[in-house]
Amino acid sequence: MGIYFLSIVILSLYCAIMLLYLAAFLRGFEPAAAHARTLLTITLALHTVAFFLDLKDLGYMALDARGAMMFGSWVIGLAYLAGTAKKKDLRGLGLIVTPLVLTLFVVAQLVRTEGSRHVALSAALRTFHVAISVIGVAAFVLAFSVSVAYLIQEYLLRTKRLGVMFKWLPDLQVLESLDSWLVTLGFPLLTLGIFTGALWNYRINHVLFDFGKGQVFAILAWFVFFGMLLLRGLAGWRGRRTAWGTIVGFVFSMIALASYTIQAPGLLQ
Repeated sequence: MGIYFLSIVILSLYCAIMLLYLAAFLRGFEPAAAHARTLLTITLALHTVAFFLDLKDLGYMALDARGAMMFGSWVIGLAYLAGTAKKKDLRGLGLIVTPLVLTLFVVAQLVRTEGSRHVALSAALRTFHVAISVIGVAAFVLAFSVSVAYLIQEYLLRTKRLGVMFKWLPDLQVLESLDSWLVTLGFPLLTLGIFTGALWNYRINHVLFDFGKGQVFAILAWFVFFGMLLLRGLAGWRGRRTAWGTIVGFVFSMIALASYTIQAPGLLQ
């Protein structure tokens, strides 16, 4: 009963954080952003407790679908909190990041874990695959948030609507650099996740790729991000084109994640 009550508290706190960021974003209310940051710190601490209670309940230190979603939302929230501690001008991303953190946390509560309790995951390989994939997805979620902010900021600048919203978002150069860094970080993690997933699939089904929906969309995401990095390096792609590329790659990676979760409610395959 305790874990369910704790989950409800965490969900309520994430909703409160979103409202505080919305108030800060629309009204320029400075204390709201400070309160949101403090509340996010407390919520992430509770989130950490809930995550480890879930792992303890499973009886082994391995990530199932629920645990992977909770871990992913925690990583995203923590990365955002750390980023804003280093660069205060990133706080405007809170209105984009916190709904994504909340969404993953809600999905984690809806995923069934009963089927995984009776499956022995020997498996350092399995746990490593899930963990590395989740961290890669977290990097792409943050890159998506940055890209959305870039497109909003670029539109406001182009149309000369330089109001509160414009002031709260980081400038275009900061957003572009951050997007590039996050995609560069996420790409090798995605590559490693696909490779270890193929090895695990071979161990279970004796075939590297069965080209289920999850694998297909993960590979599509890989090609999108690879193309972006290549075009950025060789053709000097910048700005809106890379922002849209990040969004497309993010969508493919989210479809892959959703497919894995739907195909195996108890395990993230």
